[in-house]
Amino acid sequence: LSPLTTPHPHQRTMRVNVSTGYRKVMSRMTSTSASASASSSSSPAALKSSLLRLVSAPSPPARADVVALVAELEAINPTDNPATKNDLLTADWSLLWTGAASAEEDELRRSKEGVGAIVSPSARVADEDADKEKNPLGRSLSTIDVNDGAGKPFAKTVANQQNIDAFNGVVSNEASISLFWNAVVLHVIIKGRCSQSDARPDTRLDVVFDDVSFKLGRDKESAANLVTVPLQWANGGRGPEGWVEVTYLDDTLRLGRGDKGSVFVTARRPAGSSK
Repeated sequence: LSPLTTPHPHQRTMRVNVSTGYRKVMSRMTSTSASASASSSSSPAALKSSLLRLVSAPSPPARADVVALVAELEAINPTDNPATKNDLLTADWSLLWTGAASAEEDELRRSKEGVGAIVSPSARVADEDADKEKNPLGRSLSTIDVNDGAGKPFAKTVANQQNIDAFNGVVSNEASISLFWNAVVLHVIIKGRCSQSDARPDTRLDVVFDDVSFKLGRDKESAANLVTVPLQWANGGRGPEGWVEVTYLDDTLRLGRGDKGSVFVTARRPAGSSK
């Protein structure tokens, strides 16, 4: 799905906050490959483990390293015609990293992105273009991390995810932001529709976003809805739209490339994990 952050003209990519649900995914996915030998370092399990460690490491990853691992996995995608596999696509997915393949492409990506990007995270990278001074509040709702003078979190993004119900053609992108020293949580939810693309029905999903909601409360399901804003005013009355090419898909990992030049790394959230 297209990233959901409306970028600042000087926006730089940042590291994604890793949710509790993802940590469970990470443990499950990496444990099976921990004993892999050096000769099997190019196996799907080893490549997945390397990619997940890279995007969740405390130090920011080099963009080129992330994109290279993504490309290796794309070359061995185990799922034919992934856009038709509703059973694999349908899930709650933690969005772990998104960015363009190069700094130049990132500039083009940011110039194209619009209202749909408000809640998807941008991944922190170790590139020389990661300029934090020009956009101080974390670039987007999905990467907020603001401390008070005592070093305590005043506002911090605690979860990012994409939810796909491919059977019913429904999607949503969500960010949850802890506010006022964890006193309350703001949930930002953009809902939309997805369908197989006429241009490439086997690998591509078309997406149209319908509205964005803001909810306040610790639990998303019982949170009070502050306001829901329709998005049909954008894009000539059609609403924000785009497409994503599903380039790798299995039962735990989904990779994709969007129409605005973004690369996506997402991991399936365990059933029953908190949202």
